[in-house]
Amino acid sequence: MDSFHHWLMKAHLGFRKKVMAMAQKYDLTLGQPKILEYLDEVGSCEQKSIARFCEIEEATVGSILRRMEQGGFITRKRDQDNRRSVIVTLTEKGRQSAHKVQLLFDEVESCALQGISDAERAILRDTLRKVYNNLRKTEQ
Repeated sequence: MDSFHHWLMKAHLGFRKKVMAMAQKYDLTLGQPKILEYLDEVGSCEQKSIARFCEIEEATVGSILRRMEQGGFITRKRDQDNRRSVIVTLTEKGRQSAHKVQLLFDEVESCALQGISDAERAILRDTLRKVYNNLRKTEQ
């Protein structure tokens, strides 16, 4: 098995497995690290924006956010202008966890990219972006 999809899946699963093994130290479960990273980057945002960015169904994001709210990582409030919209904001605990998650992502990324030059990393990132965009085009 030396196909593109085989190695892409193995790389993704290996990365995720390593991230989640480390994230458990911070009481984080699947889906929470990338949500923390996103919220730290954008600040407060609508729940549906998180779902869209993280490529997670809105219902699934809702249950992940519920656990994050119970854990004290985020707050959720109804938007004053649009009562159907929920605004999600990091708490201080969430901000601290987001910084730990960023260090965790950096560590796993460094491990994954050992022996790969900066030029090769740039090509890999650009190629993966193109693959992703090609797949998104076929969904529309």
